[in-house]
Amino acid sequence: MGRSWIWLEEQPLAQVLFYPMLDDRTAVDQDLNQVGHFIWTNQSNYAAWSAYLAPLAPGSGNLPPYTVAARRGELNGLPQAWLGVCSLDLFANENKNYTQRLRDAGVDCQIECVKGVPHAFEAICPEAEVSKRFVGSAIAFLKRTLD
Repeated sequence: MGRSWIWLEEQPLAQVLFYPMLDDRTAVDQDLNQVGHFIWTNQSNYAAWSAYLAPLAPGSGNLPPYTVAARRGELNGLPQAWLGVCSLDLFANENKNYTQRLRDAGVDCQIECVKGVPHAFEAICPEAEVSKRFVGSAIAFLKRTLD
């Protein structure tokens, strides 16, 4: 287990999360291995969670607290958030679920969901208008938050 957390007196003002990997349990859903996700597949997801959680496996029952964001019981008190979600991304459902849980906990949360695009689309086609709007939304959120 060996993970320790340092609690700082100063906490972040915001969460800015581009299609984040939030739930290790997604990686153990074998049905997702059959879906042709572009860029980040469920097999990639399993490998990433396995490396992060080692020596424990994705989907394990007793993970250390705060290891997996989607498993955190209470989300109240977290900073406001902006989540960028892609409809064709492996993480779309877990990102939407996390957004709803933040809102249910009273955390101000903005979600920017782009339909018809895969994981990392804005890095692949940065000059596309949809990419500029997506990144621009995150920048606008940060400007509002930091002003």
